Amino acid sequence: MMINKRSKSHIVETQEGLTLLASRKEDHLDWQFPPAEFFLGETPDQEILLGPKGVLYTYSIVHVDRERGPYALAMVDFEPGVRAFGPMLYEEGKEPSLGATMQVVHHNLPDGSADYAFQEAAGATP
Repeated sequence: MMINKRSKSHIVETQEGLTLLASRKEDHLDWQFPPAEFFLGETPDQEILLGPKGVLYTYSIVHVDRERGPYALAMVDFEPGVRAFGPMLYEEGKEPSLGATMQVVHHNLPDGSADYAFQEAAGATP
């Protein structure tokens, strides 16, 4: 059996907004994010889009040193029961509350490459 590499990005732009791609093996019940990078055979794993909104499960604010400001990492719950991890954008002193509705947004990594982050979605529900 041949091993193939996934060619799709785990970040997908839709009419509803930026979403994340999760996958699962055909014989498994649980979805995973990010999707597996490799799959066996000719058929990739089953896929589902998460978002564009989810619920904040937890987060942590990381203080590296005095030269660089703090940054946040969050875990956000999406239907159908997938918890995704990633950077969280917030205004200092205005951290979201646990259970807040979060939106997937465009974000660049420190090296400039495009990625995603979570940001509180004002007045929205997941």
